[in-house]
Amino acid sequence: MEIDEILEQLERHENGKPFPTEVVQAAIDKKEEITPYLIDNLKWLTANVKEVADDYDYMLHLYSLHLLAHFKEKQAFQVIIDLLTIPNKTEYEIVLEIIGDVCFGNSLARILADVSNADTEIIKSLIENREMPRFIREAAILSLTYLYARGEISRKDILDYFTFLFDQGFENENDIDDDVRTDLVINASHIYPEELYDKIKSYFDRDKIEEEFINLKDVQRYLDIGIEECLERVLKEGKPIDALNDMSSFLCFKTKEEEKQLLKNMFSSIEKNFSIPKSESETAKSKPAKKVEPVRFVDTTQPKIGRNEPCPCGSGKKYKKCCLN
Repeated sequence: MEIDEILEQLERHENGKPFPTEVVQAAIDKKEEITPYLIDNLKWLTANVKEVADDYDYMLHLYSLHLLAHFKEKQAFQVIIDLLTIPNKTEYEIVLEIIGDVCFGNSLARILADVSNADTEIIKSLIENREMPRFIREAAILSLTYLYARGEISRKDILDYFTFLFDQGFENENDIDDDVRTDLVINASHIYPEELYDKIKSYFDRDKIEEEFINLKDVQRYLDIGIEECLERVLKEGKPIDALNDMSSFLCFKTKEEEKQLLKNMFSSIEKNFSIPKSESETAKSKPAKKVEPVRFVDTTQPKIGRNEPCPCGSGKKYKKCCLN
C-alpha cells in the first residue's frame, strides 16, 4: 500500500465502520516514509483549523497523533504543543472540539511521554510555563510520572524535580489554579510519596489542595501499599501508545451492540477506576473486596467516547453537551 493510499483511507471515517487495522498496520510498516506526512498534517491543521470545524468525519489528525506517539517521534513534540496552544480563541475552541478526546484522561500525558523521547527538559518547560493551558501542564506532570514508571528516568531525577516544584516552581505562583498543585500531589503520591510526604503535608496544612480529589488519608494509603504496587499501577495506566490497540477502542469503530456492551463495562468500572487503594490494615478490617485502581487513573482498555458522539446516559444529546461537563 502506497503512502497516498494510506493517507486517503485514514482521512475520513463514518461511525459504525470497522477500525482499518490493515491500513494502520501499513502506516506502521512505512514508519520512515509516512512520518513527515503525519507531522505536516498536524502543521496544516494548526494553520487551517477552521476548515475542519464542522467536519465530524475528519480523522487524519487523530491517526497522526497516535501514530507519531507510537513511533516515539520527537519532532512531533513542538508541533503537537503548537496545535494545542493556538492563540486565537475561536480557533482554540475548535481545536478542543476536534481533538478534545486526546486532551482528557491520560491520553495526552502518554502521547507527550512518547514523543518527548525522555527529554525531560522540554516537558519541564511546559510545566513551568504559566501561559500554558492548565490541562497541558497537568498532562506534562503526569507524563513525567509515566516516564519514571517505565524506567526512562530515575527516581532521583523525578524526586528532585518534584521537590523543586513544591519548594519553588509552584510555591511562588500565588495565583496558580489549585488544580495544578493538586495534580502535583496526586502524582507525587502515585510514585510512592515517602520522600515527599512532608512537602505534601505542608500543602494540605496551608489549604493549597482540592481535597475532594485527594487528602492526607489517601496519601497514607499509597504509603501503605508500598512502592512496587504504586509503580505497577502507574505503569499499567501509563503504557506507551499503541496506535492499533488504542484507536481500535474508539466507540466510532464499534457496532451498536458492541457499543452498548462496552459502555456497560465502562460504567461498571467507574467506581473502581476512581477510588483510592485500601491499605492492608483497612482491608483486614473490612469484607473481601475487589482490587481497585488509584484515583484519577483512566482505564485505557475502556472505550473512548468522542465529544460529538451520543452521550451514553441516553439523553439524546451529544456527549460534549451532556455528561462530559
